[in-house]
Amino acid sequence: MIAAGRPRLQRPAGLPLLATVFVAALAEIAVGWSVAASHTELGLYVGAAVALGLCFIFWRQAVYAVFLITFVEGFFRNLLDRPSLLLVKDVVLALIYVRVFGGRLARGLPLIPHSPINRPLAVFSAIVLLQTLNPNVSSMAQGLVGLRAWLYYVPLYYVGLEMLQSERSRRRFMWFFLGCAVTICALAVLQYLRGPEAYAAMGQAFARSTFFTSGVRGEATIFRPNATFSWPTHFALFLAAALFLNIALLLTSQGRARVLQWLVLTVLTCTTLIQGQRSLFVLLPPLVLMVLRLRSRLRVGARLSAVSVLGIVLIDRVAGLGAFDRVIGLLQNEDGVLAVRVLTYWEHFQAGLQSSVIGLGTGATAVGSRYVAGEASGEVADIPLFVEVALAKVVADFSVIGLGVYLWLFARLVAASVKTHNRAVAVGAEETASFAAVMMAYQLLVLYFGYELAAAAIPLWFLSGAVVGPGLPAPAPLPDALPDTTASPGDDDRWRRGGRTSDNHTIIQKPAGQL
Repeated sequence: MIAAGRPRLQRPAGLPLLATVFVAALAEIAVGWSVAASHTELGLYVGAAVALGLCFIFWRQAVYAVFLITFVEGFFRNLLDRPSLLLVKDVVLALIYVRVFGGRLARGLPLIPHSPINRPLAVFSAIVLLQTLNPNVSSMAQGLVGLRAWLYYVPLYYVGLEMLQSERSRRRFMWFFLGCAVTICALAVLQYLRGPEAYAAMGQAFARSTFFTSGVRGEATIFRPNATFSWPTHFALFLAAALFLNIALLLTSQGRARVLQWLVLTVLTCTTLIQGQRSLFVLLPPLVLMVLRLRSRLRVGARLSAVSVLGIVLIDRVAGLGAFDRVIGLLQNEDGVLAVRVLTYWEHFQAGLQSSVIGLGTGATAVGSRYVAGEASGEVADIPLFVEVALAKVVADFSVIGLGVYLWLFARLVAASVKTHNRAVAVGAEETASFAAVMMAYQLLVLYFGYELAAAAIPLWFLSGAVVGPGLPAPAPLPDALPDTTASPGDDDRWRRGGRTSDNHTIIQKPAGQL
């Protein structure tokens, strides 16, 4: 007997949306009244509260907003000369974290979903937290800056794991990312053509973030545009992520979408050459070649080379070869630049290694520590140790033990991408396989640069979670083989599948006289 339970009242599907619209309308009236009554500050507070509430409700759309803020926050930070603006996205992320992880608890799920990086991430997080108590840490503020740099964006891994669970959702996000990239690249080219003087004239913070250097034999001045970012390195890391996502879509697109992806690749290649980050000139070619080799698309490499040549021609026509001087200097190894960079990175790594046996503590090498250290005097102070290479930062903050766990964490990230790629190839999921391949390359790139900057950390953790998020169908079973006709009459004639016999027996028809 089946007991019939009380029927549950079904909540209308559009009720949350209607409630949100109603609250937004009331908020708009409140903001309008506040501004009209000259209570502008109150109106801003009400508007901010409503915006944060909407981010909490529509957390998936809020993730897109976080990326958009990350792409443009550097420009407004320089425009208003207020580093605190960089915390806006962090507030939105806090709401997303509460919504996602709280939602898991509400559904009776574990707070932290199972993933390949859980164990090394737990150990690394413990080290980062313990190092905030390091006696070398100058202040609590420095420790908080270090926690933000090393751990705050890591939960995006689990957000990406839950949000991008299908090829369709992942493709939509990549198109969004590339759409923003093309727009930002157009602004970067415009900045380059106008020159560093025009950029520096926009304000004191813009002048401080203007980066230009001498070209080949010191005959030219090379301006590295920042686009919407506060420093050229941030922009370079953004371009690298966009290039990898562009290649992932290019390898699986057809028809007009493929033509569009080739055009996007041309724009990204030209902008990367103009931007002039020499580390990308060295690291991107082998990483892209690795992706093409994994996907068995080495022929595409010739076309990519042609696009690079086309980019050089376009730069020559539009901006002159002065924009290409850093590439020329790198190819000619002018002034022994390759050996100098290797020696510099080795010296920085040794400096981090020798700084302290137990490490200098969380936040010692973080750029943001300059502001909190000089907050009392109102000036920007020096950080405890300035090093460029990412591994030097890790060993300086957390000692050799922390470096070992950090490498373990990245090894698990890369291994998860390799595993997803192999599984996707086995089931014929080409889009997932291409995405996993480019993410493996991007993870190796960030291993070199480090993820201290939000421009690297946010795409790294979110997209790394997306690699392990989507479930893949099981491989199709092998076709059944014919029964073994060489078996003796006394043997069971079994069907064989994949080298193993099944329990399905065949019925052997005998002549009528033998019945």
